[in-house]
Parts: sequence; structure tokens; C-alpha cells
Amino acid sequence: MIAPKKDLPMLGERPRFRYPRWVRLFGRIAAPVVRIWRRRARACAERDLHQLIQFAATCQSRVELERSLGAPQYALAGQGFSSKSSDGKVFVPDRVETYTKGDCVVELWFRDGRVASITGFVQWSAWDLASGLAA
Repeated sequence: MIAPKKDLPMLGERPRFRYPRWVRLFGRIAAPVVRIWRRRARACAERDLHQLIQFAATCQSRVELERSLGAPQYALAGQGFSSKSSDGKVFVPDRVETYTKGDCVVELWFRDGRVASITGFVQWSAWDLASGLAA
């Protein structure tokens, strides 16, 4: 059983996405090449994300989890998150711990001191945003 990491700072919202301004200029100029390159990178990241989520679901201890995903980056207050089940019940976690590995972000949703759900997504990079791939 994996318990939440209590010494992790609790944030009210996700940290802002920052990137150098020169990436915006270069991304617009080289957009066709950047788009092809980032689409391939995102496809690989989606495959990796699936494997990371499956592995996180099978971990029995925090040591095993942190060995594969690294240390958690930050924790978020759970009030900003919710999921709705097929029977109409709304689930709101107490806290959400966020792990980042490459372009993949894996989130562990905690409720009553234990993992209640595991979610993830592929994070947009500065190149994705600059080349207009995210639009």
C-alpha cells in the first residue's frame, strides 16, 4: 500500500508552463520539421505513458514506485480534481501527487490515505506550443 508523501509541498494549482521566448520564434520558422519530429516523440511518449501507468498500478511500495518514476514533483490539493463514474457518483481526491518522466506525467489520486486512482497524460512541450501543434 502506498501512502501519500507528507513532506511534499501542497500547491493550490499546477506550476506555470515557462519556456524561452526564442523557442517561439524558431518554432514558427521551423514549424513543418518540428511538427513531424514532435508527432513522433508524442507517439512514443503515449506508448511509454501506458506502460508507466500499468507499472504504477502494480507497485506495492513507495520505494518501488519512486525507483521507476522518480520522486514526486509536487502535490496538488484535491479540490480541483474530480471524476464521475458511470453510476453518477462524483469522486474528489484529498490530494494528487504528480510524477514526471520525460514527456509523461503520472498522477496518483489519494483518498483517505491510500491510492484511489492513477491517471496520466503526455505533457505539451515548448516546441509543441511554438510550432502550433497544440492548437
